[in-house]
Amino acid sequence: MVIDYNRTKNKGSYSYFYYALENSDGKVLKGKGYGVEEHINLIHDFGLQVGDNTSEGKFVPTSKGYVRDTVGPYHSFGPGTNMDYAVLQSFTIRYKGTDYNLSSTFYHQTLDVNGQMTNKVWYATQ
Repeated sequence: MVIDYNRTKNKGSYSYFYYALENSDGKVLKGKGYGVEEHINLIHDFGLQVGDNTSEGKFVPTSKGYVRDTVGPYHSFGPGTNMDYAVLQSFTIRYKGTDYNLSSTFYHQTLDVNGQMTNKVWYATQ
């Protein structure tokens, strides 16, 4: 999985990040038969618990080779709120019934400083 920062969309308190499913030659893998399951591991949650909206436990079909990921809560918690929320994210790909655990791991961070939300995603490992 590769982060496609050009497709990132900031929606205020949350952001959409896009990942491309690529082979070792950098070619986007698309077509029928692909599914993606994400795995989230909480690193820390200082402040408010925002919860996880994740595909953990189920594979989401992806025929176009891209995955959209929502990072951050759907609303700000308002002035006076301070929060630092971070997770590690990894993926399993299912292709025609066979599962492949990907080595790419992403770090997600959501900061809420006095109601001002910032969401970031970057590579933890590859």
